[in-house]
Amino acid sequence: MTKEVELGDEFTGKVVKTTTFGAFVELAKGTDGLIHISNIAPGKRPDTVEEVVNRGDELRVKVVEVDPERGRIGLRLADDPEIEGKSPEELAAMGTGDKGGRGDRGNGRGRGRDGRGGRDRRPRDRDRDRGGRSDRDPDRERSGSGSE
Repeated sequence: MTKEVELGDEFTGKVVKTTTFGAFVELAKGTDGLIHISNIAPGKRPDTVEEVVNRGDELRVKVVEVDPERGRIGLRLADDPEIEGKSPEELAAMGTGDKGGRGDRGNGRGRGRDGRGGRDRRPRDRDRDRGGRSDRDPDRERSGSGSE
């Protein structure tokens, strides 16, 4: 792709992959965007993406979110009444419209360093040498021991 994708750009693209949370649409060779399940059928929330679109289907979409740091492009259907006539600034304020409240679970971020969820399994730097908390001085008396 010679031109960077920008807010408000329209494309006719092919669905290259469907997931439980949406469909990836190829905008140009090597550039895909995601249309969230909540935007696949404006005004409705289908149980599955495949109820509305399947791999190989062509969709006319509009770019409503570009996050170059994460390499993400958010899409909506170009004929979605909610976005018709909106400026790029208004589209940016709307985003993809995903109101699921699930945050960004699909990419492994915010799930600990191992990406699997739960807490980080590696020992903290300060714990490695002593095998315990480093903020205690082993020679210092504990408070409340009665000797002052």
